[in-house]
Amino acid sequence: MKVDEMERLLAAYYEGTTDEHEENRLKEALCTEDVPEHLESDRRLLVALEEESPQEIPVPEGLEEKLSRLIDRKDEELPHFLRPNRTRRNWRWAAGVAATFLVLMGIGWGVTTMEKKPVPPTPLDTFSDPQDAYHVLQATFSEMSSNWRAGIEQMQEVQSQVDVVQQEVKQELSK
Repeated sequence: MKVDEMERLLAAYYEGTTDEHEENRLKEALCTEDVPEHLESDRRLLVALEEESPQEIPVPEGLEEKLSRLIDRKDEELPHFLRPNRTRRNWRWAAGVAATFLVLMGIGWGVTTMEKKPVPPTPLDTFSDPQDAYHVLQATFSEMSSNWRAGIEQMQEVQSQVDVVQQEVKQELSK
C-alpha cells in the first residue's frame, strides 16, 4: 500500500469514518509493510490495540461493594432542595400562567388607549384681558431691549480692547 493511501486511511480511522474492510487493510499494511518514520507511532498504537491477549489488570477484592456503598452514601448526602420538588413545579406553572395573563391584559389596555384620540391641551398661559397681555408683552420687550443693549456695550468694550492689543502687536512686530 502506498504511503499517501495509508495516511488517508489513518485520517479516516481517527475521524471514525472507516468501515471494517478499510480498517483491516490499514492494520495489515501497518503490521506487515515497512512504515515511514512519521507513521511509526500510529503503527505502534494500532498494534497495541490489536493485541489478542491484553494484560489483565487485577481488581482488588471488595472494590465493587465499596463503590456501591460510597455511591449510596453520596446519594443520601444530597441536600433536599436538589431533589425534584413537585410543589415548586406547580408554583412555577401557576406563576407562568399569571404572568402571561398580565402581559396579555397590558397589551389589550395599551391597544385600547392608543385607539382613543388625544385631547389637545388647553393653553394655560393666555390672558382673558387684552390690556394685561399688552402690559406683560411690553415688560418682556423692555427687558429684552435692556439685555440687548448691555450685551452690545460689552461687545464694544471687548472690541476696543482687541483693537488696542492688535496695535501693540503691530508695533512690536514692526520693531
